[in-house]
Amino acid sequence: SVNLTITSASGNSSLLRPDYIMIMEPKIVTFPNQTSLPTDPDLDGYYEDLNGNGRLEFDDIMVYFFSMEWMMENPPFNHFDYNANGRVEFDDLYALFMEI
Repeated sequence: SVNLTITSASGNSSLLRPDYIMIMEPKIVTFPNQTSLPTDPDLDGYYEDLNGNGRLEFDDIMVYFFSMEWMMENPPFNHFDYNANGRVEFDDLYALFMEI
């Protein structure tokens, strides 16, 4: 809910909008050949633990490499666009490597 209150020399005026803002969880799905959902260990909005095993490791890089085309065909991929340029590419793979 959002409540806006304006105070002036003439008095106060308020406007309440219940359920005006909705927070939605991103729809993250399991990568091909994986059994667990990816996770975001550092809570930065980017899912670096691609195999969902709770660890950042080289296997996450392999999952990314073999799933790049799949990610572009199955949005939203912005949670895996580590350099935030609107594309899934090798620079993202490098950014993931540097994080691990």
